[in-house]
Amino acid sequence: TDAQSETFGALLDKRLKKVTLHELTSNSASYVSNAFQVATKIAKVCQKKGCFFIAREGDDVMRVAFRDYRFFVPTDSAGKTVTIAGKLIKKEMTAEQVAHFNQDMQGDSDALHEGVVYEILADSVIIPKA
Repeated sequence: TDAQSETFGALLDKRLKKVTLHELTSNSASYVSNAFQVATKIAKVCQKKGCFFIAREGDDVMRVAFRDYRFFVPTDSAGKTVTIAGKLIKKEMTAEQVAHFNQDMQGDSDALHEGVVYEILADSVIIPKA
């Protein structure tokens, strides 16, 4: 924690390549397993315990999970622009998982759908205090 922000997870490695959410969504396969940092807005947060959130920049959306559930973010973080350090993962999402995540957010998201999806697996999330 400092005067401007609070860090969840590991300290952010500022040497990581900066990318945009649009780059991650439009060219996902090339970012799998490569570390990066991205600044993006939180659209929705898991309301049960803050164990994931939906990142959104315009039409680009992606689910953000936390490596090994080592940390969570405040459930009132929606609307804040955060900096994330992590890697992209490719996974298969079932209809049951989609329903579970939507229930935990207390609403639906177009980032959640059945089938193959790409998600950010975050090691660090920096949330501004203001």
